[in-house]
Amino acid sequence: MASPRAATNRLRTPLRRGAGIASATVGAGDATPSRRATRHRTAAWTGILAAALGGVLGGCAAVPAPSQAARPELPEAFAPPLGSSSGNGVSQSWWSQLQDPQLDALVARALAANRDLQVATARIAEARALAAAADSRVRPQLSLGGHLTRDRQSVNGRFGPLAPNPVNERGFGLDAAWEPDPFGAIARRRDAAHAEVQATAARRGAVAVGVAGEVATTYIELRAAQMLQATLRELLDAARAAEGLVAAREQAGLASALDRLRAAEQVSLTAAALPLARQREETAVRRLGVLVGGHAQSLLASLGAPAPLPPALPPIPAAVPAELLDRRPDLLAAESRWRAARARLAAAEADRLPRFSLGGALGLLSISQGKVFDASSAAWNLSAALRAPLYAPELDAAIDAERARAERAAVAYEAAAFRAMLDVEEAAVRLHRAREHESQLGAALAADVEALRLARIRYERGLTDFLAVLDVVRSRAQVEQQWVDARARMFIAFVALNEALGGGFDPADWDPAAADAAGGG
Repeated sequence: MASPRAATNRLRTPLRRGAGIASATVGAGDATPSRRATRHRTAAWTGILAAALGGVLGGCAAVPAPSQAARPELPEAFAPPLGSSSGNGVSQSWWSQLQDPQLDALVARALAANRDLQVATARIAEARALAAAADSRVRPQLSLGGHLTRDRQSVNGRFGPLAPNPVNERGFGLDAAWEPDPFGAIARRRDAAHAEVQATAARRGAVAVGVAGEVATTYIELRAAQMLQATLRELLDAARAAEGLVAAREQAGLASALDRLRAAEQVSLTAAALPLARQREETAVRRLGVLVGGHAQSLLASLGAPAPLPPALPPIPAAVPAELLDRRPDLLAAESRWRAARARLAAAEADRLPRFSLGGALGLLSISQGKVFDASSAAWNLSAALRAPLYAPELDAAIDAERARAERAAVAYEAAAFRAMLDVEEAAVRLHRAREHESQLGAALAADVEALRLARIRYERGLTDFLAVLDVVRSRAQVEQQWVDARARMFIAFVALNEALGGGFDPADWDPAAADAAGGG
């Protein structure tokens, strides 16, 4: 938009041009042959330029909007396949399938107050403001201004001693300018700006998916640490009971001091694992505090009471690779960045075509203070301009740069699609193997519990020494800790799979049709 000073300066132009024309017409009848030759050469050059401009305009056509981006070709199914054809798809609130109200509340709180999400939301507002600025270029620009100047002209200048000197000049004006867009340069930049809005909104969706997944993972780690502490306390009680039994048998002459020392060693080893489990719990609580936009103290009261892990693994969602292109927000962002890059390439190509501009000014201009608002002080100006590049290597270089950026965005989109498929398949493999691992450890734990019961009976009856009991106690302690960790990893793998599938993101938040309608309004 023109500045107020520029708006009123345009009102001064017709008056001074008129004065110049009036002075130039004095003595026009005395034109010499050299002047006539100059006029002929000027006319010739004008004809050449007109012919060249006509050729440029004759070859011009509006640059079309980029067509819909071709999507990467992905396989028909994942390996291993996910779910069944009749199974449920990816849930937008998949964490609720774990049936833990505290987890639901934490995820809701994080999605409302997480600072990374707030930063991403601010970026959306910035992108929308830039898109609004791009939209404004298609509308006329208006400005209002005024000026008051005092200047002195040279007495030996073209106006001589006839003009008032010095002079005060007052002016008020309304300035208007508009650039039509017959070849689509402005329209394509609008398309690019709105595509960037979509990309920014999708990136926020990716942040939300990551935040929900991190909250669920950290919550599972917290509950696993609490479950491990409960297991260790149970094992510690059992080890102390075994130590007491050995001590009693030692006093009765039925056990040796070596057996008592081995029993005491097992008590110490079990107790030594407790501080590490507490560390895992305290660390998880602090991470959750940051994720939900607060601090650890705000969660200690609600999460300090131990709670078990979910009783069972929810069903694996059914999905195929092609769905990732419409579900994963990072892929939607990559697609939008590709469309923005292609729109900018089209705009750069349109810059090679002629550009038009229209302008006008209306206002009051007077050197007499008492006549500023008289009708005779009215001044106006109308202008039309055309610029047609003939030799512009800078524009060619800009086209080459935008073409390279578009190719880079296309490759990045394709690479992101295959990385997303890899994320899903890796998460699915981890989930399948974690489930098998947890099942086998569960069977081993059941066997160790029964073996420990039998070993104690045999030891109490004097049928075996304490070393056999101690081996079973150590085996059970190790297997039970591994089983708790395996169960946590199984649920964490479930979280990772839903996160890789774009769970927690609502595609309605990324609506290309709505964004295009807004851009074309």
